[in-house]
Amino acid sequence: MQSIWQDLRYSVRLLAKNPSFTLVVVLTLALGIGGNTAIFSLVNTVFFRAVPFPEPQRILRLLDSYRGPDGHRRTFGMHSQNVAVLEEANKAFNAMVALRGEDLTLTGSVAPERVSVIYRTAGWSSTFGVQPSFGRDFSPEEQQQGIDSGVALISFGLWQRHFGSAASILNTSVRINDRTFQIVGVMPQGFNFPYDGEVWLPFVVNPADQAMDFAVFAHLQPGVSLEQARQSLEAVSAEIKRRYPATLPSYAVTSITLRENLTDNQDTTMLALLSIVGFLLLLACINVATLLLARSATRAKEFAIRSALGASRARQAQQVFTESMLLAVVGCGSGLLFASWLNRYADALLPSNINSQLGMSAARLDARVLGFALSVSLLAGAIAAFISTLAQAGPLSPEMLKEGGRSGLGQGRGTNRLLAIFVMAQAGLALVLVSGTAFMIENFRRLEHRELGFQLRQLLTLELTPPGASYPPGPRRTALLGRLVDEVRAVQGIRVAAATTVNPLGGASWGVPVLIEGMGAADASSSFNIHHRLISPQLFRAMGIPVLRGRDFTDFDDASSQPVAIVSEQTAKRFWPQGDALGKRLRIARPNASWLTVVGVVGNVHDAGDPGDPVETWYLPYAQHASTAAADSVYLMIRTAADPGRSATGVKQAIRRVDPSLAVYAISAMDRYYSKTLERERLGAEVMSFFGAFGLLLAALGVYGVMAFAVAQRTREMGVRIALGAARAKILSLILLRGLKLTSIGLLFGTALTAALNRVLTRFLSEVGAIELVPLAVACVVLVLAASLACYLPARRASSVDPLTALRSE
Repeated sequence: MQSIWQDLRYSVRLLAKNPSFTLVVVLTLALGIGGNTAIFSLVNTVFFRAVPFPEPQRILRLLDSYRGPDGHRRTFGMHSQNVAVLEEANKAFNAMVALRGEDLTLTGSVAPERVSVIYRTAGWSSTFGVQPSFGRDFSPEEQQQGIDSGVALISFGLWQRHFGSAASILNTSVRINDRTFQIVGVMPQGFNFPYDGEVWLPFVVNPADQAMDFAVFAHLQPGVSLEQARQSLEAVSAEIKRRYPATLPSYAVTSITLRENLTDNQDTTMLALLSIVGFLLLLACINVATLLLARSATRAKEFAIRSALGASRARQAQQVFTESMLLAVVGCGSGLLFASWLNRYADALLPSNINSQLGMSAARLDARVLGFALSVSLLAGAIAAFISTLAQAGPLSPEMLKEGGRSGLGQGRGTNRLLAIFVMAQAGLALVLVSGTAFMIENFRRLEHRELGFQLRQLLTLELTPPGASYPPGPRRTALLGRLVDEVRAVQGIRVAAATTVNPLGGASWGVPVLIEGMGAADASSSFNIHHRLISPQLFRAMGIPVLRGRDFTDFDDASSQPVAIVSEQTAKRFWPQGDALGKRLRIARPNASWLTVVGVVGNVHDAGDPGDPVETWYLPYAQHASTAAADSVYLMIRTAADPGRSATGVKQAIRRVDPSLAVYAISAMDRYYSKTLERERLGAEVMSFFGAFGLLLAALGVYGVMAFAVAQRTREMGVRIALGAARAKILSLILLRGLKLTSIGLLFGTALTAALNRVLTRFLSEVGAIELVPLAVACVVLVLAASLACYLPARRASSVDPLTALRSE
């Protein structure tokens, strides 16, 4: 123990005498450790930290599903009649809750405000175990009465924002969509689950309501495994098909874990960063090992004297190990400070379900993250110490003890080989980092400029949720929509306005299973999943979506006319590859659904939630389907003559003229709206750009350090060469070619590693393929230029050596 304390004090003095070396090593470790710690804190939050539910690993999300013609199973919210059967026939779960979200209007304040309302059935407490932070939960009697009980829970954020954190909030009455509710409790701070909920209302599922789907969560019975639960759901699926013979044969109740439901494919940018940034730490370790190895070579005389005075190799290795561990611990502390700074931006990379709905933040450095940082730091220090010890493993020459001895710079080929390997490794790893950075930037660039199928510029959008009491589903809601569109069209600077039920860039979508006429319902592959849009006439003109064949909807396509549909080009090619879609018929794959005749084919539109190929989509007249649940929310799409922002005030005034109680929200120019949807990808590209630039700098410094060390080793040789008549240009090219040769070998190794990594990245980055030659070529050129500069400086120094000075130097 005393020897360790001595080594520690000596290491502190030694590092303090070499502040430049110490600073470079600590900063290198800090950036490598800090970057990995910041990304691990994201991974820790998403995959390891407990969500605020008791036994979250035993909570499942249950969904309706159908197998499509391609063999893949598509999932949907659970239909009301299936929820009722599940509650009766289930044997694997001891608690179950059905949830449904809807945007409604909260009135009584200065202006109407949109709130996200969650309808919840009995079973919330036993499934999730989340209680109000103050006040009370719904009583069993209120839960049985459902919405007619007139009670509500509100979120902590709504209590602060709308009610000013009033202590007297309990038993306060509020008006939501022209109905009065009494607030009985406030949910915990940060809790907005699901659907960014702000108000929770009791609800009772009516199996006869054909228009409602639910998010169903269930808690496993004690002793029931996940596999047993899924087997039990097969029996439930069979019972649903027995009770409702019109159900498609491919129907099944499927399940996903709560964690899978929360991530919802929003963790791709985070996982892409994790796949790349680990190479940064490896590169930092090799860079530090290179510095320590070169430093050990210069300390060869010191180690020879220690050995001559009786110090064993084990004792000297302990000294080197202590120095490395001290550097690693200091680097760990600095890395944690850097990680804390990076974590200010980390929450933007978290899936929104985890961040905004459960209030979980990646900024907190918990014990697991601290343990990861310390483990990585100690591992880096141990690797560096081991490599430095290898440099001393050879026999000690008596020349090293002489006053004029060569100070150990020429310690042997083993050190030189290790340094050469390090140069190649740094070049290869830097290529992985820089090409990974280029991949993420290229993915973002393609997303930013991809063809969406409609014109973003000079397009204004806003969202409305007409109150159900004032505008019940059906003709009255259709009439309201017509008045709104007419009033908005009359605003100066507006070219055309129309309505739709889904903003394609909004991230949310309606999907329905459909049947094609002529394909037997008994055919398990006859159900297709397509995107479902209700629209008003002139939507395609407003958004700039081309009508390729047939016609647009008109005001005559109302509830009393023939049911019609317009399909996207992708839908027409998929459903009728051998013929024209016009005049063909299809319908929703549900009992008693009407057949719809195709009257038009329009261009494909990309959705924010489907970054790959455009998904099959149909458009139906709003007037013919105004009584369905899909008609509850309305988006206005408004084509303007100039900057959309200038027309926003006039549009809101026009809506107030129709009905002052309508809450207008999410009003934005579509190009800005789209830019905001890419915020996660943009931040990921920016973070990776920083890491890539740092990796490039590390590689350049590593090459420079090794080449400078090599020149110092061969100073006498260079002097002899010049004295014998060698041209200085020849000396310059000799050093340059040596460095570039090692760099090129490293780039070949890095290219193979990059190709393997890209196969992983394509799982997370939608717009790039497994082989992208341009980003790889750019990365190689950048690294060759950096390596050339790093080699040129030592080469220039070698070519300017004075022969007499060099021959006298040792």
